[in-house]
Amino acid sequence: KTSGASNNGHTAFLTENGLVYTIGKGATGQLGNETWTNSSVSTGNEYTAVQAINKENDPLDNIRDIYVGLTHTVAIDKDGKVLTWGSNNYGELRSSQVQAGVNLARAYDVAEDTRIEKVILVSAGESYTVVVDETGFAYAWGKGTTGQLGNKLGINSIEARRVGTEGISL
Repeated sequence: KTSGASNNGHTAFLTENGLVYTIGKGATGQLGNETWTNSSVSTGNEYTAVQAINKENDPLDNIRDIYVGLTHTVAIDKDGKVLTWGSNNYGELRSSQVQAGVNLARAYDVAEDTRIEKVILVSAGESYTVVVDETGFAYAWGKGTTGQLGNKLGINSIEARRVGTEGISL
């Protein structure tokens, strides 16, 4: 089974064997192929899909789900690890590799610098990311000025903060 997600000019496709391909706008690295450009036009108005890569420059594989935010992309691998790439203007990538405001053009593992493991659900929003782990706890990071991180702070956060999820059962 293949699947896909799209938003604001870029699309991500997931093949049945867990590979990720992207197409469209790439100015903030959201295509995940180590470039800052749109995918190339091959013939006429058709664009060529590119393969997303990890921080070692190897093709992303073993991916279970793919999500597309406004200008960032999020994947969950088959072990429940979260990988992010693209715009990081508000900390939506949650990566210790860069500070907020520095974009990434290839995938980085969020768990390298958080306690979050075994993620089962993701929402990639407009400049923020929310994940739910296998224990049912939700965590959010990125743009939070209108309460979208669910933490009552009303501020942006590069730190993964637990969302108030009392009364929610999965």
